[in-house]
Amino acid sequence: MVNTKVTSQFQPVVTPSAWHSNRYKNNKEWLVKLSSEQSRELLAAVNQHKNVPEDAIHALSANDFPLPTLGPVLQRLRDEVVDGKGFAIVQGLSTADYSLRDLVVAYWAVAQHIGNVQVTNKYGHLIGHVKNHGRDPKHPQTRLYSTNAAQPFHCDRGADIIGLCCVHQAKSGGLSSWASSAAVYNELLKQRPDVIQTLSEPFFTDRKGEIPEGKKGYYAMPIVHCHNGIVTVNYGGEFIQSAQRNFPQLPRLTQEQVEAMSLLEQTAARDDFRMDYDLQPGDMQFINNHTILHARSAFEDWQDEKDGGKRHLLRTWISPSNGRPLPEVFGEQWASMEPGNRGGIRVPGVTPHISLAADK
Repeated sequence: MVNTKVTSQFQPVVTPSAWHSNRYKNNKEWLVKLSSEQSRELLAAVNQHKNVPEDAIHALSANDFPLPTLGPVLQRLRDEVVDGKGFAIVQGLSTADYSLRDLVVAYWAVAQHIGNVQVTNKYGHLIGHVKNHGRDPKHPQTRLYSTNAAQPFHCDRGADIIGLCCVHQAKSGGLSSWASSAAVYNELLKQRPDVIQTLSEPFFTDRKGEIPEGKKGYYAMPIVHCHNGIVTVNYGGEFIQSAQRNFPQLPRLTQEQVEAMSLLEQTAARDDFRMDYDLQPGDMQFINNHTILHARSAFEDWQDEKDGGKRHLLRTWISPSNGRPLPEVFGEQWASMEPGNRGGIRVPGVTPHISLAADK
């Protein structure tokens, strides 16, 4: 029997964040194309900081990157990602104009005009390098972004907004996909309200070795939340399964929990929910981590650097000043809950910084 006391708090989401893929597959309003003027403006802003050492890049703020025409575009993009459909892709950044160092600075400049950037991993990286490092996906502390394995639909742990900038494509695969978690929620609420009940209960989640001071290697958190009347989805299936493998003392997933997770992923992967896009060098993707589930197909790298080398993306976790209210349980996985400066990962002894090395 469905517990109506639990499910009655959940109502259908009727905001622009709840969409089906047919709304945007042929309507490219989510593509933001940089004009020649905006591209020159960004390049000029980056060139002002040619002599800034690597260990000081993270200290540069939006005020250090004057973008008179591009800045307002990025602010509108931020508002659309936060309060609108929840996603956007920026095209037109020519990687031929930038060294890797300057591309990192350009991407940092763009991110700073969207919000405050948070730490993405246990190394303290404010800009993470999404690349295949040859790690075993089944190792207890491996996060899948550092492998070439497929990543099923999920949310990241430490972000309001997830940003990606493509440096190099793979030889094959690596397709970026996303779906409205609000629409997936609506579908499950309509078809299987018992699943929403299950998803609103705590799931034990592995920290993958990224353990804040005074915390355990795992935490418990629901997947579906309703806070101040706003529905938020935060799903990390791999981290939940990893907790089952690495912490035998934890309760085993129930049949209902396994089914609920499977239905969530299956619904997001359906053609009527899923959007696909092959990120090109210079493309920047921004998604709302609270209203979008995202995925990546497995990929194969080039064997030779002259052919393109390894697939390489830059990743940011961004906290905008106008982020939605969230329940306090998010503090279990975030370094801070302060609006505009929340999210991120903190481990003892690690200082936030930007690294140009893509070896972690």
